[in-house]
Amino acid sequence: YNINDIDCAISWYNQALDNSNDKTLTYEIESRQYIIADDLFSNFNKVSSEFTINESIEYLEYIESISRKIHNKTLGVKIKFYYKKADVFISSRNYDKAYEIYQNNQERFPDDKYIFQGYINNLISLLIEKTNNKILSKDYIVAYQTMKLLNNIYPNAVSYIDGNIKILKDELD
Repeated sequence: YNINDIDCAISWYNQALDNSNDKTLTYEIESRQYIIADDLFSNFNKVSSEFTINESIEYLEYIESISRKIHNKTLGVKIKFYYKKADVFISSRNYDKAYEIYQNNQERFPDDKYIFQGYINNLISLLIEKTNNKILSKDYIVAYQTMKLLNNIYPNAVSYIDGNIKILKDELD
């Protein structure tokens, strides 16, 4: 590790852990693994400045693979990158893919439900606006498809969606 051969050091520490029966030695090895992970994480912003969102997530997962004890430090940054990834899909109006990422985030990070709910509320608002605009411009097929996604995301809005479906059916007939 001191000569910057991190992968070799990690491999060596993992082998040593696999063969260790001594609690003191195990603690020492895990401590050194944490030091490596913490050092990599402390330089994350500098190292990842040119990374894509996916590369940043992968690098954070690499850091976490070195020491599971670093997870509390990396979690917040990792969550932000997953939501940034969804934002890219929102910007390109790929709402289905953004919703899929939100669903995955809810499963990955169940303790951060308030963050998930904020993003979902924003998505619902965008979809309602898009549906209304498509109905006004008489693009009923896209309006219907958008309402299907909205119904999937927010099934409690049935009365709103049913009303708009009836309007669409009337207009199409």
